[in-house]
Amino acid sequence: MTSLQQSGPLVDAHDAFLLDLDGVVQLGDEPVRYAADALADVRARGARVVFVTNNASRSRAEVAGRLTRLGVPAADDDVVTSALVAADLLAARLPARAHVLVVGGDGLTSALTDVGLTPVRAAGAEVAAVVQGWAAEVDWSQLAVARDER
Repeated sequence: MTSLQQSGPLVDAHDAFLLDLDGVVQLGDEPVRYAADALADVRARGARVVFVTNNASRSRAEVAGRLTRLGVPAADDDVVTSALVAADLLAARLPARAHVLVVGGDGLTSALTDVGLTPVRAAGAEVAAVVQGWAAEVDWSQLAVARDER
């Protein structure tokens, strides 16, 4: 049997599943049909389910709460956002409490705070890095400030 062939359900061949949200678990504010039942079955078989999103506008608590309201139980630790990944990367490269200019939403701000960095909304000499993520409130003036900061 080749590595692409297997016998039995796919879930039995893996101990964890990383799932995108949009179009996989949810469609806007609606759950994808059968997603909640399928994920409950995956979890019942002992596999870990992690939800991954490139939407940096929400905190992991907000994403988990939204999933739970859609019928897909989720804890904060079940969620990985692009904001968390960016914050972890910056925390590994910058000193504690370094100022990071945020061009984005509260998801970025909370992720930076959680790793010990100081999110700021205005450019200045003390800014050690700039991080940008999608948020409905991001506009050209915020992007221009970030561009000038580099």
